[in-house]
Amino acid sequence: RFARFTVLAREKTLSIATGLFTRRYYVLKRDRLHFTDIRRNLFTIVTGSASVFVSVSGYGSRKGESPVIIPAEDNSQLATLIRTLFPSVCSSKISVRAHSSTLLLYLTQPLILMGICIAVYYIPPLFLPLAGEIISFAAALGAGFAVFFGLFRLFCWRRSGFGCTENCLSLCCYRGLYLHTVIVPFDEISSVIYRHPLFLRKRGLCSITVVVDTKRRQRFTLAGVPFEAAGEILTRAQSVAR
Repeated sequence: RFARFTVLAREKTLSIATGLFTRRYYVLKRDRLHFTDIRRNLFTIVTGSASVFVSVSGYGSRKGESPVIIPAEDNSQLATLIRTLFPSVCSSKISVRAHSSTLLLYLTQPLILMGICIAVYYIPPLFLPLAGEIISFAAALGAGFAVFFGLFRLFCWRRSGFGCTENCLSLCCYRGLYLHTVIVPFDEISSVIYRHPLFLRKRGLCSITVVVDTKRRQRFTLAGVPFEAAGEILTRAQSVAR
């Protein structure tokens, strides 16, 4: 789907052409861009590439539609693409990282999967000798996937955090099987939700959820943020709203 991909930037519009056999053309108005979502999975992290999802007002709001996807082969091409999409917005580097106490939240699922695979590897051969080898082989494959999955979650934990400029928020968080890096202007943020779970509140931490003002109501959550640093997002959003 990324074959013969071209992007042409003009003063007020952004023209995108993609497709090998069936060509698709998108003409996007710059003032209708909501935010960009840079997604990386285990494969794209290894190859150093990323997929940039551009949320545009009036496109992708219906069922079955999705935002415009733009590929990026390396970090330099990604930085150029962000400057092309939002020339008036200065994206910030991630300056506030998730606290070390949230590491267990990221590794819970891989550890559970590893425990299930170990149990399946040792228990079935005792009762099903004939099918035991097949089950043990499948469990070994599952354990290998759990290891890679755990390393990916560890990488996501190391990258999670946010950074602010005068008019833009950069938020890096984990959701599903992707590491999301969201770049959104403050005037496109609908609301900011703060949560204080008991195990985080004792450490002076909280969980923040940024809701982007689109028809899909996109939500991005980051856990393990200090109270003082989390308040910076609300302060900047209020100053832009004024």
